Amino acid sequence: MPTIQRFPGFKVCMYADDENPPHVHVLSADWEAKIRLDDLEVIAGEIDRRALEIFRRWASEAGTAGMLRARWSALNERG
Repeated sequence: MPTIQRFPGFKVCMYADDENPPHVHVLSADWEAKIRLDDLEVIAGEIDRRALEIFRRWASEAGTAGMLRARWSALNERG
């Protein structure tokens, strides 16, 4: 599972050959959440409110949003 970004206390990861919809896994020692890329909503698990705010701010940046979609496509090619 490639780590895409590290923040103090949590990290953002993406699995290869994962199920749709496109998403990331945001993990800490105490929780894990699956967050959909299209709208940055939590679709499974739990996440600290502050970590979710930090993640959403980072993931909303134009360059980051495009990078996350490109990484998803590269790791989840269905050929």
